[in-house]
Amino acid sequence: MMKKYNFNTARGGRYQVEAKNKREAKQIFVTHLEGIELPSNLELILQDKNNGDVSFGQHAADKVTALLGSWSFILTQSFLIITWIVLNILGINTQRWDPYPFICLNLLLSLQAAYAAPIIMMSQNRQANKDRQHMYNDSKVGKATLIIDKQNHDNIAEIKYLLVDYQDDMNKRLQKIEKHLKNNRKNKDE
Repeated sequence: MMKKYNFNTARGGRYQVEAKNKREAKQIFVTHLEGIELPSNLELILQDKNNGDVSFGQHAADKVTALLGSWSFILTQSFLIITWIVLNILGINTQRWDPYPFICLNLLLSLQAAYAAPIIMMSQNRQANKDRQHMYNDSKVGKATLIIDKQNHDNIAEIKYLLVDYQDDMNKRLQKIEKHLKNNRKNKDE
């Protein structure tokens, strides 16, 4: 015959189990605690939304930005500028294609800056979108971790409650056995 057994949860709720005896009911209750899962609406699929959708322009902007921000580019450009100035000051065979104040060099550097700035901004915007996606994913992981931690804490509290209850049962049984042994000794002594 099945009986209903009630268990108090650490959160103040009640859990009812139908079982043949209290021990079986406790086993069912502990099995229930071990089987708690994350809510089904919590998605832990952490993917970069833009990972596969990179256009040619975005890819080119990333490559150009990586080139413009490298030491090899800075050193190469510095070498070319110094060479340009030296050749125009010394003038081999008196040919100076850009005499001081180096207006042509200034124009080339201005054009480079005019095109480099928007390309760098495109790459920075793309990186900012990636960072936002990573922060969103980190937030999802943090929330999932909080849920798992809370469930683990609740499970430990439930198990502690069950262990105390189990210990009380064992103490009662031990007292009955001790009482029974005392009675048997008294009966033997008489």
